Amino acid sequence: MDIKKELLPFILPAILLIIWYLLTDGLHLIPYYILPSPLNVFTAAWTLLTNGKLFMHTSSTLVKVFSGIILASVVAIPLGIVLGWYDTLDRLSSLIISILRPIPPISWIPFSILWFGIGLSSAVFVIFIGCVFSVLVYT
Repeated sequence: MDIKKELLPFILPAILLIIWYLLTDGLHLIPYYILPSPLNVFTAAWTLLTNGKLFMHTSSTLVKVFSGIILASVVAIPLGIVLGWYDTLDRLSSLIISILRPIPPISWIPFSILWFGIGLSSAVFVIFIGCVFSVLVYT
């Protein structure tokens, strides 16, 4: 085993960390409110990890993501099967699907806030919209 080949992937991240440290804490070229030092970032990450907030927010995000994906699958898979069986329904719905499918999911955020308010439902709706057309087209 060549030690140089084993250490090669770690050289660039180490250099970037050193440059980051020099720019923030070492030479004080960039203020902490623009770019915090690596030590501050790792301290904050450790605090989030140890006090449980990171787990809480990660699990909340995963609930939203999986809810949107499951809801999109429950709607799109049967609809895709039905559209595959009945050519008339496929031709009737292809225009609206072709119009709605290329709209980026982020464009639906104002509508989701208007319709559902700020919260779980609006986030699940945006994820649903982001997934439903892909699942529908590939079913």
